[in-house]
Amino acid sequence: MVGLGFLRWLRARVGRAAVHTTTVALPGGVRVRVGVAAPPPEATACALVLCLHHAWDTTKPVPRGLGARLLEALFEPGLRDLRAVLVAPDCPGARWSDPDVEAALLSLIAELRQRHRLAGDGVVLAGVSDGATAAWSFTCRHPAMVAAAVVIAGSPPPAWRAESSAPPIFAVHGRDDEVMPLAAVRTAIGLLRAHGVQADLQVVEGSAHDDLAAFVDPLRALVAPLRAIVSDRPRAGAPSAPERG
Repeated sequence: MVGLGFLRWLRARVGRAAVHTTTVALPGGVRVRVGVAAPPPEATACALVLCLHHAWDTTKPVPRGLGARLLEALFEPGLRDLRAVLVAPDCPGARWSDPDVEAALLSLIAELRQRHRLAGDGVVLAGVSDGATAAWSFTCRHPAMVAAAVVIAGSPPPAWRAESSAPPIFAVHGRDDEVMPLAAVRTAIGLLRAHGVQADLQVVEGSAHDDLAAFVDPLRALVAPLRAIVSDRPRAGAPSAPERG
């Protein structure tokens, strides 16, 4: 008799893209270790999704393959149907907010777009926890480069400001997040909407800050709006979705 646990595992694995780890050499001698999941060769990738992992003990080097593990646990199962190239780098510095790290991410985006021959100028920037805080910040400083941002369990940094030039932003956050309170994210989404930006907030019930499994289904719900954005459908005047939860 087949156990229910095995059936759940099998359902999760069916159609899953393999996640592999590689190292990308960037100008200036910088080398970034990344986890990658891509559609099969016969499928045309519609976008590049850059996924930023959560924080770690910064007194030590970033754990090897931390980005790849995040990709396997959350972004690959959540965004599989987007048919995008998913890339999750290990932070190439002490923290995502370092200027040298941001410069490396800009170079990494340029290299990956060329390597995978992706059309369009924008990428989807996604992050979890401190990676989401970095995504809020990066999106604010480079709005023309980001087609959309997905911020999970992460609030904006103190210097963040809502601007009308911001790309669509989709937030997923636990109602009872014990590390980064929901209120700051809800306020930021409200400010974006006041500036006419497409902004959506999904509130997840009963999940801890680091409960990645609880965010997979909400992430799947974002595939359709993300596909509309990266497929270059008209965005002007697009209404914001109501807050769910």
